[in-house]
Order: sequence, then structure tokens, then C-alpha cells
Amino acid sequence: PAKTDEPAQTSEKKEKKGLTAAVGRYLSTPSINKAAASYLGKAGEDYLVPGLKSIVKGLYVGVAYCFAAIIFSFLIVWDLPRLAAGTRLMERSRLGDVWGEVAPSIGTFFTLLGKAFEAQTMIALVNTAITSLGMWILDIPGLGFLAVVVFLCSFIPIVGMIISTVPMCLAALTAPHGGLGLVVAVCVMVAIAHAIEAYILNPRIYGFHMNLHPLAVLIVLYLGQHLFGMWGLVMGVPMATYVWRHLIMGVEEDEDPAPAIPTPSAA
Repeated sequence: PAKTDEPAQTSEKKEKKGLTAAVGRYLSTPSINKAAASYLGKAGEDYLVPGLKSIVKGLYVGVAYCFAAIIFSFLIVWDLPRLAAGTRLMERSRLGDVWGEVAPSIGTFFTLLGKAFEAQTMIALVNTAITSLGMWILDIPGLGFLAVVVFLCSFIPIVGMIISTVPMCLAALTAPHGGLGLVVAVCVMVAIAHAIEAYILNPRIYGFHMNLHPLAVLIVLYLGQHLFGMWGLVMGVPMATYVWRHLIMGVEEDEDPAPAIPTPSAA
């Protein structure tokens, strides 16, 4: 019976290989690529161009805000000793009691926000490395430029993945060896990289920087995105860490949030 099954299995494998090859040849035919390019061109005129205009406008505003933030940050760091001395004068003012109660909490929150930004930077670097490896395997042209786009867009939750995928798909479609099949491969690669980022990198890296369990980080990110959208993804983890550790548990910044249980010494 095993010998009689071998020809059937061999023919089934040949049929699968033949079907895969036929689909590959169909997707790589010039007529299909031309039709796909025409459809994408019309869709680009109807949807992509207005979307790109709004994206460019948003990027312009974002770059302006970032430039202003860099200038203000430089001025603050440049004059930090005088600013620190001025804030210490608040302790001896009429608002000294209020300042002594509020100032440590504000400092703790912005420390957690800085740790969240460090975690997001590390996630962006790892995501860029994974996506660049995928583009290198698929032989996508313009790897350096696309890697920079992926890194910058990694700081934009949800929308950043869509923005960074568009130039990769265009490069795959217009490449000499490209076509609709390569565009599909790029989309699959981006989906895999996004799944690794969302379900593995974010919980572990955020959990390491914020002293939270990866499962708790995953729950906070899900609830934050579901309730508050993009800002929930950006501010959810530092806000949850601050509320749980410093408002509910009363843990100070220099304390260990989960002290180790002492083991009994041997007699």
C-alpha cells in the first residue's frame, strides 16, 4: 500500500509545483504588470495623491515642531544651572508646600516618558534592521533611503507602517526584476516584521525599560490604542507605569519595584 501511495503523492507534488509556477508566470506577465500599474496609478490619483498631500502637510508641521523642540531643548540645556537654581527658589516661596508635593511627581513622570522614548528608539532600530534584511533578501532597490524612511516612520504608531510601506511597494513595482508578485512579497514581509514588532519587541523592550511584565505592556498597548488611538500607543505605557508604581504602590524612582524574596540561609 505504501508503494501504491508514492505515485499519487509524487503526482500531487508535481501538480502543486506546476500550480505555483503557473501563478508565478501569470503574475510576472507584462500585461498583468501593466494592468496593475494602471490600476495603482488611477488609485494613486484618486486616493494616494490627496493622502500624500495631507501627509506632507503633517510632516511639515511635525518637522517644524521638532525643530522648535530642538531649539527649546538646546536653550534649556544651555541655561540649565540657572533654571535649576530658579526652580529651587520655589521651595522658599508661598507655594513651597504645593511645589514640594507636585515637583517630584512631575519629575518622575517625565523620567518615565524619557524611558519610553528610549524604548521606542530601540524598537525603531530593531524594526529597521528586520525590514532592511527583508528588503535585502527581496533585492529591493534604494535600500539605504527606504531604511531611513522605515526608521523615521517607526516613531509614528500604526500610520507609520502604512507610510513606510508605500515607497517600498513602489520600488518593488518599478524595479527591473519587479512586478505585482514582488509587491505581494513586500507586503508579506512588512506584515511579518510588524507582527514581530507588535507581539515580541514592544512588550519585551518596553517591559525592560519600564520594569513592567511584557504581558502587562501588551494589554496596556491594546487598551490604549482601542480607547485613545495613536496617543494611547504613545502615552499608554508611561502613564500606566506612573499610575501603578507611583500613585497606587507608592514606589520611589530609586526603589526596586519588585524586591527579591530572601532565601533562608543554611544552618
